Amino acid sequence: MAYRDLAIRLSSEGKHHFVASALEDGKSVASSSFELRSDELRITKRLRELEKAAAKPESLVTFHKDFGQMLYGKVLAGDLKSYFQKQIDANGDGLRISLQFDDNAQWLATLPWEFLHDGEDFLVASAIS
Repeated sequence: MAYRDLAIRLSSEGKHHFVASALEDGKSVASSSFELRSDELRITKRLRELEKAAAKPESLVTFHKDFGQMLYGKVLAGDLKSYFQKQIDANGDGLRISLQFDDNAQWLATLPWEFLHDGEDFLVASAIS
């Protein structure tokens, strides 16, 4: 399968407010605004819980999927979601997604983006991305 590149830039518009933009030739072609509060994520605590639960049956461990769906729903929304879906549907090619973080949004880079989940699969495990 051939893969096309899709760059998504994440930047801050103020405290807890961010923009995700799909880039073509360095220019934004679709974007979505979202709110994300570090305190609502409780990511460190939840990741510790995930580590402890690793030995449990798969059906009991859902944090990574739940977190991934929440993150996907916030970041890939509106125009960006439509653009993303068009890119997936185009030519049957897969997408190689790269995330770029502006200096004002560096803490977002610490999130476990490998958990991005579209409701059917983790993007990192999907044949299309």
